Amino acid sequence: MPLVGMIIGWYTNVLAVRMLFRPLKPLRLPGFPWAIQGVIPKRQGELAEKIGEVVENQLFSPQDLLTRVNSAENRYKLVCSLADVVAGQLGNRLPLFLPPGVRQILSDSARELVMKEAPAVLNQMGDRINHSIQENVPIKAIVEEKVRNFELAHFEAIVLKVAGKELRYIEVFGGVLGFCIGLVQAMLSWFLRV
Repeated sequence: MPLVGMIIGWYTNVLAVRMLFRPLKPLRLPGFPWAIQGVIPKRQGELAEKIGEVVENQLFSPQDLLTRVNSAENRYKLVCSLADVVAGQLGNRLPLFLPPGVRQILSDSARELVMKEAPAVLNQMGDRINHSIQENVPIKAIVEEKVRNFELAHFEAIVLKVAGKELRYIEVFGGVLGFCIGLVQAMLSWFLRV
């Protein structure tokens, strides 16, 4: 009895874990009004919506993105890049008859001007940029669309990669629990015979 209970408990949990994803497509059984389909494939749309909400509300909101983008370090890198581009473009557009020293002085002056004025301009543009990111970067919608478009086999592979160890524990626990139940049954039937 314990061995039979262990096999039944283990197999039942293996089947339950597999049925999270399988069958991928609805399987109609002849003579029955309903179809069998894995929980995750059947509710992929709802899962996508909920995952999108969780990501946006609790993990990575547009405000989090803005905080990272608007960090002092990123602003400084942006100003430096802008200054380099402006100085380079100016250097390329100055007439060739100008002496190289004059061209260099003008490029350096443009770089200094951009380094001095760009932070104030970025601060003025900050509200517009924040509004634009909040309107045009809908994190929930992006995550939802990606999850909806996952191939189910790929989605299953991701879940198994993340929770495979725990799912195996569930399967093994089913076997252990089945063994214990079978042991109790065997003991009860032995005591009831006496």
